[in-house]
Amino acid sequence: MLAAHLTNLAAVVDANDRISLHDMLAVLGRDSLLLIIIILSILNIIFAPLPVNSFVLGIPLILFSSMYLMNIDIVEVDWRIMRRSYGCIAWRPYMRSAIQYGARVDGWSRPRWPAVFAFQSRIADGLALVVMALVIFLPIPFANIPGSIGMICLALGLLQKDGLLLAAGYGAAVLHLGALIAAKYALLMHI
Repeated sequence: MLAAHLTNLAAVVDANDRISLHDMLAVLGRDSLLLIIIILSILNIIFAPLPVNSFVLGIPLILFSSMYLMNIDIVEVDWRIMRRSYGCIAWRPYMRSAIQYGARVDGWSRPRWPAVFAFQSRIADGLALVVMALVIFLPIPFANIPGSIGMICLALGLLQKDGLLLAAGYGAAVLHLGALIAAKYALLMHI
C-alpha cells in the first residue's frame, strides 16, 4: 500500500517539472494525512537533538493530527501554500529510493490482527494522534522520540490495515502519556 502511494507520486513527479502540494496530496488521496504524519514523525526522530525541533515539527503534527481527528480532507483545504508549485526534477532519484523503502515496509507490514480493528474508530485514532502530537510539542529533551514512534506505528497501522502496528501505536500512546504523567508527579513530589 505504501509503495503503491509512492509509485503514484513518483509517476506524477516524473511527468512534471513543477508540482504543487495540492497536486501531490490529490495523488495520495484520503491517506495523505497519514503519510504526512509519518513523514513529520520520521523527521522528528532524525532531528531530535535540535532544541527547536519540538516546536518546529510539533505544530504541524498537532495541525495534521487534528485534521485527521475532525475528518477534514486536506485536498479540499484552500491554503495559499497548497497552490504554490515547486521544482521537482531533483526529487526523482529520491522517489525511487522512497519506493524501495515503501516496498520494504509493505513486506513486513501486512493486514493482520483484524480483531484490533473491531475496537478502532477514527475518533480514538485521532485523539491518540493529537495527544501524542501535544506531548511531542512539549520542550522535553528526547521525550518526543517515543511519541513519534507511536505516531508512526499508529499511522502505518491505519494505512496498512495492520492490527499489530495499530495496537503498538495505541500502547505507545498510553505508555508515553503515562510516563510523562508519572514524571510530572515525581517532580511535584520531589522524589
